[in-house]
Order: sequence, then C-alpha cells, then structure tokens
Amino acid sequence: MADIPAGFEKLFRFSEYTDLIGPLYSRKTDDDLVLGMRFEKKHGNSRGKAHGGMISTLADIAMGYTMAFSETPPRPFLTVSLSIDFMGHIEIGDWVSVHVTVDRKGSSIAFARCEFIVDNRTVARASGVFKTTKADFEFPIEGEKT
Repeated sequence: MADIPAGFEKLFRFSEYTDLIGPLYSRKTDDDLVLGMRFEKKHGNSRGKAHGGMISTLADIAMGYTMAFSETPPRPFLTVSLSIDFMGHIEIGDWVSVHVTVDRKGSSIAFARCEFIVDNRTVARASGVFKTTKADFEFPIEGEKT
C-alpha cells in the first residue's frame, strides 16, 4: 500500500469498530483536525469503488471527533442527522482526507459539514446535526480501546 502523507499519524482514538474499518489517520493542528485513510479493497463495493457506507461512516467519525476533541475535556456527541452528497468516486488505493467545518456548537445541538478530498478534488461532502450528551463514562483517547 502506498505511503501515508506527511503529518498524518494513526488516529488517536480507537475502538473495535475503527480497528475493523481502518486504519484511520489524523493530522492535528492548533485549529484543525483532518482525518485520512487509504481506501483498500475491503472498503469497496462490487464495482471496485469506495462503498458509500464507508464514506458515510468516515463522515460521521470525522465530524463527531472534530467537535468532541475541540474541547477539554472532550464532549460527546450523538448523531441526529447525516446527509451525504456524492460528487465523484474514490478508487481503491486512493488517499482520502476529510476536512471538517463546525458551523455551530451550542449547549445541546451542533452542526458540522465536511469535504472528502482526493488529489485536490472534492469527491463527496456531508453535513450533520449532532446532540451533545453528558459524559457518563471515561472518554478514552490516545489508543485506549473502547
């Protein structure tokens, strides 16, 4: 498999689900969190392109993690609504980066959107509505299994 772009490291938060669909990567800056992954055959549909369900999953993770980890301590969010627009396709082997914009984060509801970029072209975009909850559990990070 091709190299991972500079600045990306294994995603800082893991679960059995993200282990199953991954590997997932992230690049953090002071103001931004970009998720990335190299699409493999296991992420494909019967036509050999990235499966729409995988793209939807990655959108949900990218927006949720971006919002949650923009605060200390992290604040959990539950997905209320997710909308995806497919504007191109992702080939198996493509590196995809997901760039999130948080439009509004209130005390109970948040709104975000993201773009999927492959080779400087937008191949999909998503928007979501999320409800915040009180954290009644440890919010594991730094490679701890959930």
